[in-house]
This record gives sequence, structure tokens and C-alpha cells, in this order.
Amino acid sequence: MHFQVTESDGETFEEATLMEATSDILVSPHSRCTVSVLLDEKPIHQEFTAVTRMSLPGNGVSVFIRRKSDGVNVFGYKIKNLRVVFSPDVVKCCRPIKDGEGDPDLEMDFLSKGVIHGVIACNHKILLRSGDSSKLLVK
Repeated sequence: MHFQVTESDGETFEEATLMEATSDILVSPHSRCTVSVLLDEKPIHQEFTAVTRMSLPGNGVSVFIRRKSDGVNVFGYKIKNLRVVFSPDVVKCCRPIKDGEGDPDLEMDFLSKGVIHGVIACNHKILLRSGDSSKLLVK
């Protein structure tokens, strides 16, 4: 499978995915065969939501801001509470975890929503006929 981001605009991006199927067909030496590959194409247009959970280690995580010109650290701080950094009022795609699912200070869920649009190949069939076109070898 091949995956590539083809367009990005802020928090919106477009991705292209290419899937391939390969088949190895073995025939006897000096034989003659005809192969037909049949694929059905099914259009897809479906909304989706994916949840990604971010977790901090129990003692938090250190963050450093470096100056681009010389790489010197100009500021550092320690994040111990994700609710402070990713407030749902500011970051619209995040939500606190539900009660009983973990520590709300150390874990946060992020929602990604989008639309899958394209065509998928399905019902892959390989027809292999010997030199005698009436004799089907593999289906």
C-alpha cells in the first residue's frame, strides 16, 4: 500500500492511498495460457471519525524552544497537565477522556473527522485458460 499527503491547508489535508494486489501464477514449461483479470470498481464516499489518545508519562514531559539561527535553548518548561495545554475551548478537536478511562491530567483524546472519497477495486478474479480456450485451469 502507498500513502501520500497530496494537499495541505492548515488543519485540512488531502491524502491519496494506492493499493495493489499481486498474484503469482505458475504454469507448466512450454505450455500456452491466457490470463484474464477481472476487477469490480466500487465508488466510496463515507464520513469518518478517528480518535487518537495522547498520554504523558507520570512525571510529565520537558519542552524546549530553540532559536533557529544557532540552536540555543531560549526557553524550557515541563508539561504535567494536558488539560492546561490543550483546552477544549481553544483546541476544538480535543476532548477530555471519559471517567474511569485514565488520568484526565495525563491523557487527552483528539478527534479527526473527514471524508473518504474514491474508488476501491474488489471481487478480484483471475481466469487462466490453457491453449485449448475451452479448458479453464484456475478460477
